[in-house]
Amino acid sequence: MKNKRNLKGAPIFILVAAIILAKLGISLVLMAQPDLQVNLEPGMAMAQTPEEDAAADPANQEGRDSTAPAAAMGESEAAAEDSNMALTPEEMEAHKLERERKELELLRTEVEGKIAELEAIQKEIYAQLEQLEGAFNAREKHLIKILSEMPAKKSAPMIDKLEIDLVVKLFAKMKSDKVASILPYLEPVKAAEIGEKLASRQ
Repeated sequence: MKNKRNLKGAPIFILVAAIILAKLGISLVLMAQPDLQVNLEPGMAMAQTPEEDAAADPANQEGRDSTAPAAAMGESEAAAEDSNMALTPEEMEAHKLERERKELELLRTEVEGKIAELEAIQKEIYAQLEQLEGAFNAREKHLIKILSEMPAKKSAPMIDKLEIDLVVKLFAKMKSDKVASILPYLEPVKAAEIGEKLASRQ
């Protein structure tokens, strides 16, 4: 009877011994080949929960943080659109007309400023022209006086150096007998042209 009980416990003893030997064999293999232990680690990492993966991944955390300002911006834009939608068509048209009125007022102010600048420039130009005209008239009077008092033969060389239009203008203000005494001493071509222009002015 005792032998039968020992036989029944034998398989259990053998099974336990086999398990112990198997674990011991695995430990010996891992100690002999460390690469196997490294290769087993990714499999262990795969056993982590999704929450642990998310907490361990800084990129995912950064992505969640970056979406926060975008969401806030979207909410502000939506609020602005809601405020615009709250206006009636008449109010929107009134805002548009007011904006255009301000733009036109600004443009009118700029144009008036430019006109004032141009008027100031025009006045300055007229003042300079008057000065030049006064100086030219004074020069003409001086030349007329010199030519009238100078003998014709001496004045002719000086008159030949002047422009024909200026000579015609000077001769038109001089006495005709004095002009007639000067013409023969001028170059024939120039004297003829001056005579024609004097005749056309009469």
